[in-house]
Amino acid sequence: MKINTRFLGLRLTVLLLFLGFAWLAFEQVTQEINQQWGKQFVECQVLFDKALYAAKAAGRNCVKLAGEA
Repeated sequence: MKINTRFLGLRLTVLLLFLGFAWLAFEQVTQEINQQWGKQFVECQVLFDKALYAAKAAGRNCVKLAGEA
């Protein structure tokens, strides 16, 4: 086997390992970001719903739908 062929195989192996680790790291980071954004969205939605229901209980209609005057 020629040294050029061995060197090419080594470079290909290193590249594939690097790509595999990069893919795993990317998947981990995106999963953490999605979970964080989901948690923030739920927290904001809960606060909004609490304020909306408190306003409705007080007799105020603070949300107008499309077409309402």
